[in-house]
Amino acid sequence: MRQNVPRDLEAICLKCLEKEPQRRYPTAAALAEDLRRYLGSEPVQARAALLWERTAKWIRRRPSLAALIAVVALSIVGWCGVSLWNEYRFQGKEAGLLSAATARADGLVEAQRNQTAGAVQLQRGLAYASNIRQAAEYWQTGQLDRLSEFLTNPQPFPAGDDDLRGFEWHYLRRLAQGERFCRRDLVGRAENLALSPDGAVCAIPSLEGTINLWDMTTGQVRHTLQGTLPVHRVALSPDGLVLASWASAPGSNRGELKLWEVASGAQISSLEDPGGSVGWIGFSSDGRLLVTVGVEPGPTRRVGKLWDVGSRRLIGELLDSQSEWSQHQWGAISPDSETVALACANGNSYACASEILLWDLASRNLKGRLSGHKRWINVVAFAPDGLTLASASNDKTVKLWDMSTMQLRATIPHVAEVDALAFASDGRTLATGCYVEEARSVPATIELWNSAGRAIGSLGSPGTDVLSLAFVPDGRTLVAGCGRHELRVWDVDQRLESVYLPGHSVEAWSVAFSPNGTTLASGSDDHTIKLWDLRTGRGQRTLSGHAGTVMSLAYSPDGLTLATGSYDRTVKLWDPITGQERVTLAVSEMGSVRTVAFSPNGTILATGSDDRKVRIWDAGDGKLMRVLEGHTDRIHAVVFAPDGRTLASADEDKMIQLWRVATGERISTLWDTEEVWGLAFSPDGTLLATGNRDGIVKLWRMDSDKEPAILHGHTQKLRSVCFSPDGKTLASCGMDKTVRLWHVGTGHELLCLKGQNHTINSVTFSPDGKSLAAAIHDGAVKLWTISAKIRPED
Repeated sequence: MRQNVPRDLEAICLKCLEKEPQRRYPTAAALAEDLRRYLGSEPVQARAALLWERTAKWIRRRPSLAALIAVVALSIVGWCGVSLWNEYRFQGKEAGLLSAATARADGLVEAQRNQTAGAVQLQRGLAYASNIRQAAEYWQTGQLDRLSEFLTNPQPFPAGDDDLRGFEWHYLRRLAQGERFCRRDLVGRAENLALSPDGAVCAIPSLEGTINLWDMTTGQVRHTLQGTLPVHRVALSPDGLVLASWASAPGSNRGELKLWEVASGAQISSLEDPGGSVGWIGFSSDGRLLVTVGVEPGPTRRVGKLWDVGSRRLIGELLDSQSEWSQHQWGAISPDSETVALACANGNSYACASEILLWDLASRNLKGRLSGHKRWINVVAFAPDGLTLASASNDKTVKLWDMSTMQLRATIPHVAEVDALAFASDGRTLATGCYVEEARSVPATIELWNSAGRAIGSLGSPGTDVLSLAFVPDGRTLVAGCGRHELRVWDVDQRLESVYLPGHSVEAWSVAFSPNGTTLASGSDDHTIKLWDLRTGRGQRTLSGHAGTVMSLAYSPDGLTLATGSYDRTVKLWDPITGQERVTLAVSEMGSVRTVAFSPNGTILATGSDDRKVRIWDAGDGKLMRVLEGHTDRIHAVVFAPDGRTLASADEDKMIQLWRVATGERISTLWDTEEVWGLAFSPDGTLLATGNRDGIVKLWRMDSDKEPAILHGHTQKLRSVCFSPDGKTLASCGMDKTVRLWHVGTGHELLCLKGQNHTINSVTFSPDGKSLAAAIHDGAVKLWTISAKIRPED
């Protein structure tokens, strides 16, 4: 069939050829009608026309109308399209605006949440700082029971993920655990206690005529010995079995000298009235002799009497017909029982002249005089080996006397009048206790000294006068009579407020911990560096080689190198393990080196000196890499940021420079109001702490141009600042003789560590944050720790 035959004509032909009659045209007229329709371009009956075919035919028959309809339709479609597009754009814009508004709202909510969280955190920080200051007040006033209860209360010091407790809390917590027991309700005179040689029993007399024997293990009274007259003095025999007591009525020169059995509390005997006023009684080391010291009226001037304990008889007298001393208020018998030392004074005034008389007990003859105290001598005591006699006076000194030469060996100055002292059983430690000086706001303190008179530690203040002291034989327990009616027993290691490491002969300027925290290095005016083993408190070695003051030092991060800067215009690198000098860094124009610092990766060493230049050295071979210029005065401090990319340096012209380590480019300059000595980055690098000549600490934010936070508290020039490893606490020190701890989050002072008599030149935390070390003007290094492991040894 032909492909070009119209489909309608083809359909007519096919309908005519249908096999089934019912499907053909029924009549010739029907066929003729279909042909007419075909010729008239109308739909034929033989085939139903498709819609598009009908439409096309309609358009061909009515082209003008079709064109008009098409234009109208296209206009409508276009208008609808534009409307839909505008609606889409409007909805999109509205959605964008809604999204932006939602984002802004979310941002405001988040900002509000952060602001609220910040306010809550600030409030918590302020409350924490206030609570720490309250805890410190309990410590300073000797209320250790309240301190312990307060520190363990979860309300003021909540633990958890956001634990605010830092070094200061743990430090005070250790101190609170140092008191074994405390009795503030003594019926007796705490200044006259006597401790048995084994430390098991403490006898305390009272003006009510009784003597209480306290069990030092339980803190309870074992026996109460009943007398009739006020009891002024007691002494226990060396075996602890016998107690001697002296009692007299007020204003009377007559009294009772009695012996008691300690085990039962029964009176053994009453000795003959020694006559006169008895200021002290004591047993000889073998317990056979009892000595009473005082002044009996009359021309013979009997200043002491000797009693045989076994027979209860008077066997000798000590006569002083030559001196003019009217008071003999205290005494001590040497461990070999050959000598008795008597503290004498001329008059009852505490300001009167005084002297120590030495008597030979065998011959009863005066064999020496020890002069030097300018006021009343309160107490004397022999060291256990008998080679040293210690005396404490109202002239605020303790003197150590060499008994082999009868010469003064050392004078130990105190901040207040000294009324108590005691040697430990090994003779290596001497404890001294002072009065409270309310007029000068000087608290009573208990200090520990070595046999040479060098400070080794402080037990702080019990909050009241320290009137008597005695060591238990273990040397770790100290018994104190305080405030006349208080008996306290302390664990010396736990209560040790601070530890001294005496080593330098003159001013110490710098301290640094090794990265593992086991060694402490210090530099001094004596041109040396001391290395201390903190596990034993002993000096490891002394590094010598500098020809001037060692102003600064720093350990490399791996602990294998120690860098020291000196007034001799050199920097030395040492092997701290062997003590050998590796290399000396120096250039001809370099001035005195005041500060050194290693980069966090240990590859770079930065130094600052008096020639106003910061130098960058290769820490491996000691080669000079670059010189940073821009300071206008001598440089006191350099410090690397924790990421090692930035170096900060501070000078005497109030300028703090920030440098880009990689290029030596100056990033920015911060200006202080006074010369800056101390400089430290926080562990996260967001804060830079500075300490200046006015005693002001400032905290500068590294991510903001805002004015720094200002921390007030110091009263004189600051020398050093440092952050604790956890970043919670900032320590500062200076010429006001204090170390102050600050809460970094609020800028509030937490704790003021006092008790030093000298300027503090440098302060630093140990890597684990458990110790704080300071370099002192007197040459000592002082440690405050949160553990009781460090105890200095001779």
